Amino acid sequence: MAILIRLLSGPAEFIKNRKKTATLLILAVGAISFWTFRNKDIDLAETAKVELGSVIQEVSVTGRVKASQAVDLAFDRSGRVIYVGVKSGDRVSAGKVLIKINDSELIAQESREKANVISAELRLSQIKAALNNSDGDVSITADALVKSLKLAVDAMVDFTEVQYKYFNVNTGSAGEVARQKEDVLNLIYGQSNLGRTEAWYFMGLTGGLKSQIDEVQKNPNNVDIDLLASKVKGTLLKSKEALEVMQFELTNEPVVTPGDIDKINSNIDLILGQISEISTRKKAIVGDGYEAEIAKSQLEQARSSLALVQAQIAKYSLVASFSGTVANIDVKTGQIISSNETLVSLMGNARFQIEANVSEADIAKISVGDFSRVTLDAYGRDKVFTAKVVHIDPAGRIVDNIATYKITLEFDSTDEGILSGLTADADILTDQKNDVLHIPSRNVISRNGKKYALVVVDKKSIETRFADLTAILEKDGQSTFEVEIKTGLKGSDGRIEVISGLNEGDTIIRE
Repeated sequence: MAILIRLLSGPAEFIKNRKKTATLLILAVGAISFWTFRNKDIDLAETAKVELGSVIQEVSVTGRVKASQAVDLAFDRSGRVIYVGVKSGDRVSAGKVLIKINDSELIAQESREKANVISAELRLSQIKAALNNSDGDVSITADALVKSLKLAVDAMVDFTEVQYKYFNVNTGSAGEVARQKEDVLNLIYGQSNLGRTEAWYFMGLTGGLKSQIDEVQKNPNNVDIDLLASKVKGTLLKSKEALEVMQFELTNEPVVTPGDIDKINSNIDLILGQISEISTRKKAIVGDGYEAEIAKSQLEQARSSLALVQAQIAKYSLVASFSGTVANIDVKTGQIISSNETLVSLMGNARFQIEANVSEADIAKISVGDFSRVTLDAYGRDKVFTAKVVHIDPAGRIVDNIATYKITLEFDSTDEGILSGLTADADILTDQKNDVLHIPSRNVISRNGKKYALVVVDKKSIETRFADLTAILEKDGQSTFEVEIKTGLKGSDGRIEVISGLNEGDTIIRE
């Protein structure tokens, strides 16, 4: 009533007195709490000792056993089964034929294609023998190659003269002319960046094809004349291409001397004539000879046709893609099967795995490589297997409105009792600290971001570390102090590590 009268006496006085009242209420509540706790009996069953030992943190999950390698096999076409080579439970090696469907038409086609390959091989052998037994003079061939390369060099000399006369500026046409010249000279001398050089410079170079031609003049019988002829022919053809580009670019020039056009045209004709002359020699100097090239092409075509048929035949067999065990097979000889119909399931010989979902609250504790103890419902809690975490999915998914992450554990052994599909319970060891102080986590008091423990001490042996503390309870010759502590790892069995604030052997109680 007195407070009500003061409230009515005026706002200023009310505010002032309200602060005093609040302060008195807080002190009253604290005093009541203190005396209530002071008069409370200490239940010895609620006490615990600060001990030195291990704190183990584990995450428990439940999942399903699966094979790390597993595949369902089916044909991509329909057909009649003519062979079944395995039964459920059989162990097979990679490449083992499991099932075949009728492929008789393709087998006949394969025989025909094999005969075609043999025929093409014989024809090519005959042509090569004829070329090797030719009485052509190798020295004549070498002379032809020398003449051919000289013709290509002379053509580039005339090419350069016209280039410097009409295309010696940085224009699109000049760039294309220089590129064509560089390609030809690179084939002749084996050097790059010669597209804008003068004739006197590149004519003094050695190396590349020119050095090989010089060598054939000295020792015509010690070189692969056919290979060298192919290179020379390629150089002549490239020279012809460059001259034709020059021919075209000259048509776009406003003023061109007729003699320059004639010079380019004359070189094109000379190169064409030289290619023709080489081709008519007794010794085929371009490639392996025209007939040999055709025979080679026919042989490759025959081999390709055979490979195509054999690839089709392979599709008429189901083959084990890896070594493992036949988990299931559902087909009989003579049965007509449809395309994409699963006929056999194969599991690999690799160790079995467990897939399990972990909540977002625990996923940060788990790392790849963490050890785990595993029990299978089929064998009870007494039979323990070991496994380790081998994969953690980076993307989560929602299961029953909870964000979860899929993890994969792999068994450490290949125990025959481990079967695909069994329910597995895994305790994953995520952290462990040995030889540390620990107390029951239920004895830790959290308040205002700090942590405390209630330490019970015999009055006769109070240590100096409690000198600055006031006992919150004194009874039966014992004092209870609220001590600030620092905690560390929280174990899965209710233990929590104490980093500071307590000593081994201290007695603590619950609040």
